[in-house]
Amino acid sequence: MRIALLIPTLNAGGAEKVITNMANYWSIAGNEVFLITFDSLENDDFFALNPNVKRIKIKSKYILKNSFGTIIF
Repeated sequence: MRIALLIPTLNAGGAEKVITNMANYWSIAGNEVFLITFDSLENDDFFALNPNVKRIKIKSKYILKNSFGTIIF
């Protein structure tokens, strides 16, 4: 199974820790996991990822906030 996870950054935080744990678990279970963030390409991740997790960093400049949530372009 292919799984894509999306989060703004992998800085030190609760949601970041949970998504890292999920990505690592599903990767070890034999799934193809992609973890996508919108942080700078130079930022280092706070949490360690399994080497099988495919990490994708997209440098973003624009953030749109509305009543439905946040969209980063």
